[in-house]
Amino acid sequence: TLELAEDDPRSAEVAALLDRVDTAGVRRTPQQPDRFSYEFDLDGRSVSVREQDLTDDLRRIADLVLGAGER
Repeated sequence: TLELAEDDPRSAEVAALLDRVDTAGVRRTPQQPDRFSYEFDLDGRSVSVREQDLTDDLRRIADLVLGAGER
């Protein structure tokens, strides 16, 4: 979870990514073995995305929120 209102250095980048994310345009392919699924609640828009269907923007959001995106 990342609250954009908090003093968090990731907030500005995540806010910019959220402006670009189109949850309606996310592909929906069949589940693949040994792959992750992600649940996003993006400012009231919820979407479940399989790892192979992540857009670049959603992958970056996941990385930032889960800590892998620290620079």
